[in-house]
Amino acid sequence: MGESRFYPQVKPLPETDIDEELRIGVFVCHCGSNIGGVVDSKSVAEYARSLPGVVYATDNLYTCSDDTQKKMADLIIKRNLNRVVVAACTPRTHEFIFRQTCQSAGLNPYLFDMANIRDQCSWVHSDQPEEATRKSRDLVRMAVSRARLLTPLKRKVVNAEKSVLVIGGGISGIQCAIDLARQGLAVHLAERESTLGGRLRQLDKLFPTGESAAAILEAKMAELESLPVQVLVNAEIESIEGFVGNFEIVINGKDLKVGAVVLATGGKNLDPGGKMGFGEHAGIITSAQFEERLACTDAFDPPCSIAFIQCVGSREKEGYTGCSRYCCQVALKQAREALNKGAEITFIHRDVRAFTRHGEDLYRQVRLAGGRFLRRKQDSAIKVKTNGSPGATGRGTRGVSGGSLVVFDEGIRSDVEVPFDLAVLAVPMLPAGGTAELAERLRIPLGVDGFFLERHVKLGPLETNTEGIFLCGCASYPKDIPDSVSQASGVAAKVGALLNKGYVALEPATAVVNGDLCRACGTCVAICEYNASALVEEEGAACAVINEALCKGCGTCAAHCPTGAITAKHYTDAQIDNMIDAFLLEWETK
Repeated sequence: MGESRFYPQVKPLPETDIDEELRIGVFVCHCGSNIGGVVDSKSVAEYARSLPGVVYATDNLYTCSDDTQKKMADLIIKRNLNRVVVAACTPRTHEFIFRQTCQSAGLNPYLFDMANIRDQCSWVHSDQPEEATRKSRDLVRMAVSRARLLTPLKRKVVNAEKSVLVIGGGISGIQCAIDLARQGLAVHLAERESTLGGRLRQLDKLFPTGESAAAILEAKMAELESLPVQVLVNAEIESIEGFVGNFEIVINGKDLKVGAVVLATGGKNLDPGGKMGFGEHAGIITSAQFEERLACTDAFDPPCSIAFIQCVGSREKEGYTGCSRYCCQVALKQAREALNKGAEITFIHRDVRAFTRHGEDLYRQVRLAGGRFLRRKQDSAIKVKTNGSPGATGRGTRGVSGGSLVVFDEGIRSDVEVPFDLAVLAVPMLPAGGTAELAERLRIPLGVDGFFLERHVKLGPLETNTEGIFLCGCASYPKDIPDSVSQASGVAAKVGALLNKGYVALEPATAVVNGDLCRACGTCVAICEYNASALVEEEGAACAVINEALCKGCGTCAAHCPTGAITAKHYTDAQIDNMIDAFLLEWETK
């Protein structure tokens, strides 16, 4: 059958089969005191030795440590084990590690199973050690029961396009495109605005070096133009289909075929309309607007009083509850520059989060230069009193009206009145416009903050749950320029590793359709979250087909199929029934 969206051209990777006789090895972890402080791991291992098919069982202090992994691989070979069960922590973070160990010993990695006795036993029953230990035995017995019916799965590979689409032309998108192009990949950089640069174009000087943002952007643009990167401005993405290695995308009516997609969509500032008089008085502006003033050499006529107000619209009980992380550094940098121009500074904050490198040095510089820091009460409101009409000239400013702020000062536990000519509001960063629509097209979840959600905050911070689609910069959460650039280079390295081979390996634990039982009802098509199922007509009859490159093996289609035509490989009905039987039969004997 020829190559198509639902029949990608694949070829099997070589795999070895196993002997028919069951030889199961069980490894129970103490995880230091994390599991062993509650669960009697040694007695669980002893219990495992009594289970049918188990020829070896032991307990380890840390099963995931390098030395234990080596011992486990040696034992698989020495004891001729053809099934392995590890009772430890969550498979979400450690299953891949143990599968690699099995594979290094010549055992098919899908002849491995895990029992999660940390999350499901020691953590949730920390004050019930006997019950937690008994439950751990139940979970190990069930895992061994399932392992008895595991079969080796053969991985396949699909040809991959050596080209990438980077969505977003800010600093992270530009850096990612540069790094990808230097690896020899064909790169398409799509920006919905008419020019590249994003938020970097709105900045004057950059923290901590004081370098010109325009100069850095100019250098990056020159580097980009020296490489064979196709830049698409005023770009509108009309459709995205396909799977890892073979995405089909239409931008402004032009068809692109790429192997991976990078989301570098950035963010936007909250519009503080209605907060603290913003929009009603010219003397109350945002950090972004103040940045434009700093670029003007005659922005201030000393003496000029400027109040920097942090967390306007962020870290609140309602609305945006998070911290944008970069705001304090931006305000401190602006305060330092304003002080250098002769202004008087009052920095009104809940707490100063100068966490980045040199952030504390910047904080000290502002204090030593005469900046006044006022810590306000966490949930107290700031009252704004303005002078004159909007646009009237105030003391020491050009074309603005001043006023005063009434703030509860935590230092003296009393309200104080702070006069100002300019009030600069630090507002949070929100997801870029169109993020929700793009997430729906790509079938990528969003976090509670509205940004794209990474696959795993620790183990997959640059990836999404859709293989072949990556995140960098402020697409996943607010961050400063150094972090954005670092992520961009990290994503480029991951994409290069994925595509430079010319093929990608497919996860074999997918769903499969028995055509003899399928009645083409379309239930699997309607419920598949990954768009992996379709009805295909062959020889006058329709039948469901699963695209292995898109399928994640979640089993939803198998559970809903009314005729039982779909089987979730690696999680078959027989395997699950075996686990249930093992649990219930044990309870009958108690």
